[in-house]
Amino acid sequence: MLENYSINAGRADSYEKLEKLPRRWFPLWTLDGYVLREFLTKYMILMLVFVVLFILSDIYRDIGDFLDANASWREIVTYLIYRMPGNIRFILPISMLLGCMWTMATFGKNLEVTAMRASGVSLFRCGGAIFAVGLVVTAVNVYFNELLIPKTSVEAERLFDMGADKRRSVRSLLAYKSDDGK
Repeated sequence: MLENYSINAGRADSYEKLEKLPRRWFPLWTLDGYVLREFLTKYMILMLVFVVLFILSDIYRDIGDFLDANASWREIVTYLIYRMPGNIRFILPISMLLGCMWTMATFGKNLEVTAMRASGVSLFRCGGAIFAVGLVVTAVNVYFNELLIPKTSVEAERLFDMGADKRRSVRSLLAYKSDDGK
């Protein structure tokens, strides 16, 4: 009986000498690549769907004005292209949220989060690649809001005034006409 006690005490001494392994955040190439690929697939699908919906919304709202003014297709397409950055600023965060939820729900359904946790990866680390994409999307959204959208929205309004609303011009809004038309 005394021998078993000495063996267990010897094992306890060897465990005390062990050190915890340091945390490793980046890179876990296989895990990050897999999570990133799954997330970007879903994110791009959502971006495409929302871009198409916003384009259809713009067409439905403005096509009547363009057709009444006999605007060319080139003017209509150019107008829609200039409207696109203003729409994308709304699409980026919505697609990011829904893509993250869709990816994590798929991982949970397929027990992939459980497998990652069982291998010693924290929940925060499981979504590290998605977090990195979120930072990039935030930077792109700031660029759109601060630099690109003010220029393109002014140009879109100018095209709308020239192409769709030809019956009123900027000059007629700024000038006073008397009853005799002078």
